[in-house]
Amino acid sequence: MHIGSILSAAPALLPRTIASFQKAYPGAFLTVSEATLDVLQERLELRELDLIIAPLDLRLYKTHLGSQLLIDDSLRIVARKGHPLTLKKRPPWVEADQYSWILPPPGTLMRQCIEQAFMNQGLAIPQAGIETASIITIQTLLQETDYLTVMSRSVAQHYQNVGILDSIDLAPEMKFARLGMVWAIENDSALLANFRTALLGESIKLRKQTD
Repeated sequence: MHIGSILSAAPALLPRTIASFQKAYPGAFLTVSEATLDVLQERLELRELDLIIAPLDLRLYKTHLGSQLLIDDSLRIVARKGHPLTLKKRPPWVEADQYSWILPPPGTLMRQCIEQAFMNQGLAIPQAGIETASIITIQTLLQETDYLTVMSRSVAQHYQNVGILDSIDLAPEMKFARLGMVWAIENDSALLANFRTALLGESIKLRKQTD
């Protein structure tokens, strides 16, 4: 099976699903591709992907596509453990504006959300010291510097649980997207249906951990 995922779902939800699925179906072979929503949608339409994990955007609501909600996610500001802002209970947004940022690429949904959040607080959009979607680059830079970045709540919780990074509790919380799975109905199979069941089960566990 060929699975596609937006980057914000890759570090948490997808690996858990693959592990549980291959435990139940040890002979199953999967390939995983990470990309932006536009690329994933195009590859799904071309039947290069059997299923994608992505925001349930209006562009994906088509009669020939099946879809199901997985997580109603939000965004969290993330920094290294011990960062000055992580030591404050509820720092104001204006303090976050004083640090350099690693921002998602322009035009992505996550970039739009963080820009809107700053505008809602009457603040200028933060200047990006770096723009990247590489989770490895982001993780390494955050551990070595006082940069701030934004991640989905489920991914931020994952890194917090393993002791790598920490979240900063800015209020109000930023809404992100209704993350779901989408597949071509005519391309469905018993194995793909079983993978969707595993994906849904892991998303329920993830929601309980982040609530």
